Amino acid sequence: MELFQRIEKSKQTVAIGFDMEADNIGDFKNGKISIIQIKLMDEPAYIIDIHGSQIDLKCTRFNEVMKSTNIETIIQDPRNDSKMLYEKYRTELKNVFDPQSFQMTVENKSDPTLTTRRLQGKRKSLDFIYEKYVGPFPNKHLKEDMKKQMKSKDQSPKLWMKRPLTREMALYAATDVETLLPIRSEMEKYLSQMDETKRNGFEKTFKELCIESIYTTDHVAKRKIMMRKKEREYEEASFLQKSGISLSKAEGEIIQSLRTPRSSYTFSPTRRRKQSPYRLRAAKEKQRKTIDRKCPDVKTGPCQAEGISCKNNSEDQMNDVSAIESATPNQENQEFRSLQLPVSSRHSPSRVIRRNLNKLSLADEISQNKSSK
Repeated sequence: MELFQRIEKSKQTVAIGFDMEADNIGDFKNGKISIIQIKLMDEPAYIIDIHGSQIDLKCTRFNEVMKSTNIETIIQDPRNDSKMLYEKYRTELKNVFDPQSFQMTVENKSDPTLTTRRLQGKRKSLDFIYEKYVGPFPNKHLKEDMKKQMKSKDQSPKLWMKRPLTREMALYAATDVETLLPIRSEMEKYLSQMDETKRNGFEKTFKELCIESIYTTDHVAKRKIMMRKKEREYEEASFLQKSGISLSKAEGEIIQSLRTPRSSYTFSPTRRRKQSPYRLRAAKEKQRKTIDRKCPDVKTGPCQAEGISCKNNSEDQMNDVSAIESATPNQENQEFRSLQLPVSSRHSPSRVIRRNLNKLSLADEISQNKSSK
């Protein structure tokens, strides 16, 4: 699209406001992006209908714009938006300014007892941040009405899947993205009033929070981000502990995990499974069922010359084997068991019968050797 090409070709650093509306924005597999909103300086807000016009953003310069380090993307709470954009269009956000993370950093630096971990559950809305830094939020009543409709479960189809877009829907979407650039300029003024030392510490924490809120697939970068996040949370929890403030269960676990050295994991020796006395009996029963199923009356193998059916021959052989086992001592019985082969149902009937005859011959040899001794 021409809009993305114009933004990308800009030689100066550009700040754009970005927002999107979707159905089930937290569900990355089944969710659907409805519209995206883009706001440039001194230009009206652009609303791009993704769902209605079936635009594939991968075929445009949208991904290049979002990846560019010369383009600062101002987006409110990009956690769900960044992941959904990546799942749908493989879009990676790079240079992001998150007003919500900025407000969290302000509260953390003004009161160190409000750690970034505790502030995660106290995130501020866009209208709260706008009223704090700029002034009264425009069309606030419309925003509240639209939020009630979006939370309603009676919408069928979902609100942002309806076409054409109503005037209220378009006004709500444009208002959200138009408030981002004024917030960015006022926050820059807030930073300019700080000392250089405080500003460096503020920007460090703010950039870390912005990076943590962006979805990334680079495992090396993700590991570095998580390690730095854990270090920061450990420093904050240690400060709370020194100040005599009671820690939460999660904060106590963070301190404990980083203080205790990790012991090398040793594999325990494997234990041999005890031979069950019922395994031999079960093998015999399985063998008997296999012969009954595969050759009830068919003459195969050595039985064919003698004119004996497989079923009768196998039963006689099994009885002979059990008689030999009962007659021999325990030691002989163990030797005989060690000579038995495992039973498998994939063997052919002739092979099963031949194996039974081999067992009988081996049993006879054992008994003869014992009697000669």
